[in-house]
Amino acid sequence: MVLVLFFAFSKEVAKEFEFGNCYFGMEPASDESTRFFTNDVLGPLK
Repeated sequence: MVLVLFFAFSKEVAKEFEFGNCYFGMEPASDESTRFFTNDVLGPLK
């Protein structure tokens, strides 16, 4: 549930501040295999 709320919140913030990419994950979040989401797409750790 928290991840779903954070996902929605991050989309709002990214839209307001016009971020190129918005992603969240385990360290290192730069590694796509450890992400919860990238922009509007849920990642492998959903």
